[in-house]
Amino acid sequence: MSVRIEGRAAELLQGKNFANVATKNADGTIHGTPVWVDVQDGKPVLNTAEGRVWPTNLERDPHVTLTVQNMENPYEYLEIRGTVTERTHDGADEHIDLLAKKYMDADSYPLRKEGEQRVIIRVDADRGEGLRQLTRRFAADLPSMRAAAGGATTTAGAAACAATRRAAPIDRRGALRARTRYERGGGGASRLRARSAYAR
Repeated sequence: MSVRIEGRAAELLQGKNFANVATKNADGTIHGTPVWVDVQDGKPVLNTAEGRVWPTNLERDPHVTLTVQNMENPYEYLEIRGTVTERTHDGADEHIDLLAKKYMDADSYPLRKEGEQRVIIRVDADRGEGLRQLTRRFAADLPSMRAAAGGATTTAGAAACAATRRAAPIDRRGALRARTRYERGGGGASRLRARSAYAR
């Protein structure tokens, strides 16, 4: 059974926030990309073009993880682990126009390519650990912290990062080993992705 997206989770999907979509490549590596997102009838809804990497990955393996970060307060985010339950071309062009209005304030999607076929992808969030909304205890206080600091958030940001590290300790030896493997075996792009992934 799936979990219905509602309440604060739905608000994050309805807002002008991007969803980072994680899918599995054919070689077992993870592919991630930021995309526009919508919510309809309690389900996350994505819109893409046929032939791109991540929708192609989902044809082979429908399991997907979406991470939606609050653009106004990045310490608040939503993680959805789920399965693709529907792919359809019906209404996909109209839907991308609605998303263009939401994210770009454009009446129609301005980045269409000739011959492009849009597709709507609907995701069911898995019951149990499939829907996880995390709000760090300092997140709600961030606006007042900014106001008190007169816009200078360096100290607050450092405290927030420290709190995050305490809440989710990092296996630094494991991260170092993984980073070393990428640096020894990959090209420049692979090294950059590896450093970025372990820096976050």
